[in-house]
Formats: sequence, C-alpha cells, structure tokens
Amino acid sequence: GNRGVGRISLSLAVDVGNALQEQSATGTAETNNAAAIEVTSELAPFTDLVVGSVSADPAQGWAPDSTVTLTWTTENQGTLATTGGFNERIVVRNLTSGQNVLLATVPAAALAAGESRTSTRAITWPAGLEAHGSFQFSVTTDFFDEASEANLAGDAETNNARTLSVISAPDLTVSGLALDKTTPSAGGWHKTVARNLA
Repeated sequence: GNRGVGRISLSLAVDVGNALQEQSATGTAETNNAAAIEVTSELAPFTDLVVGSVSADPAQGWAPDSTVTLTWTTENQGTLATTGGFNERIVVRNLTSGQNVLLATVPAAALAAGESRTSTRAITWPAGLEAHGSFQFSVTTDFFDEASEANLAGDAETNNARTLSVISAPDLTVSGLALDKTTPSAGGWHKTVARNLA
C-alpha cells in the first residue's frame, strides 16, 4: 500500500545493550555496530476508478413527463486494468423535497488502464411538486468495492463519486401582448391588455 511507497530506510544494530566488551585496532569496536541502507519503493500497478464528469440534457427547466438524459464518464486513472466488471450507483434527488427521482444500480464492463467510457441514462421527469426545486445528480463508480483500488494520493477508495447540482423551475414567458387601440388618446382612455402566458 501507500505506506510502503517512497524513500525507505533499512537499519540494523547489534549489541544495542552493550552486553559485550568489544575491541578493535582502530578503536571503533563500540561505534561500528549499526548499518543502514536507503531504497526507493514504487507503488505496484494499480486500478483507480473515478467519475470524470456528470451532465444533464437539457441542462435545466425540465417539464413534467419530458426525458432528461444523464451522461457521465468513468475513467480508470490507474496503471492496471480492472479484473472484471463492477457496478455504478445513480441517484437523482430533489433536495427541496428530500425525495429521490431515481435510484438505480448499473453494471459496468471492465476498464483497461487509462481507458474511459461514457454512459447515459434516460430519465422520465416526474410531474407535480417533485418536478421543481434543487436537484442533485450523483454517480458513484465501483459502488460495491468490487475493484481493488490504489493511487499515490491514497484516496483511491474515496474518490469514486461526482455530483451535479441544478435548480430547475417553471419558465413563464409572455407572448401576444397587445392594446385594443393602436393610437390611444389622452383623457379617460380605457385600456385592455391581452396577453398569453406560456
């Protein structure tokens, strides 16, 4: 693991309690009882799965019963391929109401070292109050810890999630605004405004 990576010193000392009376021609018999060497250790080939990006299309303003496409990229930033497939967890949550719009586990195929893959999930947007508010899209790769991960930063098992936060609300627009008189006159003029809200 990471504790075994870097500059490592190995030392050995004998007669540390001075139980033996030592002598030498150079007079160093009691000071030459220790030796040390230094080596550099590197991390063995490793897998490091991360979620590179998360996006929603359309970006906001989702209408009830419309389709919102969630897209995310999974990357293996390590130097070793995964030994097999793994699972990813998708959560879309309305933070305003505290309700989940989507909770799903998605199987993912193996990834080679340095490889990335883009995945999508179509979501039918809910109706009513659940359609509006502050939303969080979260994708966690290797959700069940099926891949043994490592990296130089030491956070390979905790860097597997990425979130996207979006505020979505109705978008009211005004069209067809008109007056009942094209040339209004001063004094006692009564106006009628016609408009359409969409």
